[in-house]
Amino acid sequence: MRGSGFCGCSLILILIHHSHACKTVDKDLCIDETPKTWSEASESCNLVVSNTSLHVGDPITDIPVPHRSSAPTYTSKDIHWIGATGTFTPWFKFAGCNMYFYFPFNTQWMPSLKIGPVAQCHQLCEKWRNTYKEFGINKTHCFCDDGEKTGNLKMVNCKRQNIEKFKNDLIGTGDKQGHYAFTLYRRVSVSTELDDLLGECLLETNKGNKTYPCDAADITNLMWDERQQNKITNDSLPRWTPYVRRLIINWKTGSSAVQDASVCIGVRNQNGSYETLPLRCNETHTSICKKVDITTGN
Repeated sequence: MRGSGFCGCSLILILIHHSHACKTVDKDLCIDETPKTWSEASESCNLVVSNTSLHVGDPITDIPVPHRSSAPTYTSKDIHWIGATGTFTPWFKFAGCNMYFYFPFNTQWMPSLKIGPVAQCHQLCEKWRNTYKEFGINKTHCFCDDGEKTGNLKMVNCKRQNIEKFKNDLIGTGDKQGHYAFTLYRRVSVSTELDDLLGECLLETNKGNKTYPCDAADITNLMWDERQQNKITNDSLPRWTPYVRRLIINWKTGSSAVQDASVCIGVRNQNGSYETLPLRCNETHTSICKKVDITTGN
């Protein structure tokens, strides 16, 4: 009898502790309002994950913005951890757009664009040969170059365009009489002496180079992709450089997830839905957690 009484008290204590630590805001979710680092949050609750977003800045459609009694909704000032980390690709130098007489060697079909053509082509080329030097992209294909002759190049500029969902990823477009257009991205090393604000594009300022979101504007009032597509003679600062990297989101939790991560992923409310944003993992924020059935642990 003593044993059953003790278990009942333990369950009550656990339920009381859980209700104080995590405020119920949805039938499946709660928000732990105690600020924690991402690792602490991941260890203390079952951080929510998404099945819809693989790209920073995307709206998340399957995590509802919850309501709470003290305010109509959580606002854009509220940042919450979710169950995701991010890894930056190497830096690439956008090297323009060229025409090939035929498909270059080592060309691969890109089956989907869930993470964007630049990040996906990098992943394909790294699997092919992790010492690759550059890659090219068009609407449907990616080719990898390790310094060998990749095809018969016609040294003329070609049309380039972006994709609506991945507006900062420039690709080659169009073919004519067997000529194929590919935008070129060259793998490079960038000085570590930069002000890393966790952006994907590199901005040159009078105080040195800084990373910024690619959809910010430089002194010419152009975003990164617009600057690369236009011949601008204005050398005033701040100005976009041709250097770019991509952040790949990994939907997983636990201590192993953060070991190789460049950043950890949070969300904020933007016009009624969450959007992802990269954050330093040692920042402290509240967390969106999946409710746990204490009797089953699920």
